[in-house]
Amino acid sequence: MRSEDLSPDGQHIMGVLLPEWEAMFLRKQKDYGNDANRLGVKGAFVDIHRKEGKLKRAIWDGQKLEGEQPREILMDLIGHCFLTICAIDQEDGQVSFLTDQELAAALDMEG
Repeated sequence: MRSEDLSPDGQHIMGVLLPEWEAMFLRKQKDYGNDANRLGVKGAFVDIHRKEGKLKRAIWDGQKLEGEQPREILMDLIGHCFLTICAIDQEDGQVSFLTDQELAAALDMEG
């Protein structure tokens, strides 16, 4: 599918939001290193649940947040969803992940 075949929302997602999310994810991964899924899929789910509660308070309940705003929370949720999929794949034996040293070398090559 070509980008011009997408809806305007699809074009915005593919052309603007995904590259923005990727840059943010790479930046945050440098801070977290290789410990995102040390607690497995249940630990990953806790991160999603925590973000969801904060997002609900901001959007549904109208609570003013002092730190992260809904847009950043949603971007983080996308990352947490991918990390949860990685945890599921790892538990199913579908993938093996990089060591801390391999990850650091890969991130250094990117940035």
